[in-house]
Amino acid sequence: GTEQSYVLEGNAFQELVYPGASYTLGLGINKSRKIVGWYTGSDGNAHAFLRKGKDYTNIDHPGSDNTIASNINDAGIMIGTYYQNTSGTIHGFVLKKGVYTTIDPDGSIFTEPVGINSNGVIVGFWVDQNQFSHGFVYQNGQFTTIDYPGANNTQLSGINDQGQMVGDY
Repeated sequence: GTEQSYVLEGNAFQELVYPGASYTLGLGINKSRKIVGWYTGSDGNAHAFLRKGKDYTNIDHPGSDNTIASNINDAGIMIGTYYQNTSGTIHGFVLKKGVYTTIDPDGSIFTEPVGINSNGVIVGFWVDQNQFSHGFVYQNGQFTTIDYPGANNTQLSGINDQGQMVGDY
């Protein structure tokens, strides 16, 4: 069978399908039930979306071939990744009030913001030239790398409003 996305409220399942897309994946939801994720367009590329109620809005980072929205906080700040088909580098982004900000630490070939709390603090991971991953915290325009002691790879996947983080190594 084919993999499908859904929304679950109580005991009710509802399919999550971007209109006309061959594949849709929901990745984040906030308290006001705004959902973000990505879909495969007719061009074969990944395109981010925002769903409010039953209405979908396409979200494409300017100048990129592929955009994936990974999460949204209660203030409507969206995070995700974007990249060109011809480039090996995957960039992280924040979308706040219609303004895109690229978030890449120095030396990154792949940046993936994954979690965002209501204070706008972002966590995720980045990959260096040697293919090692490093967790990060991004706050007020500043990166802090988080590496689990003695581990080759670290990733952060979530942060709550008290600043507690969860991840793996």
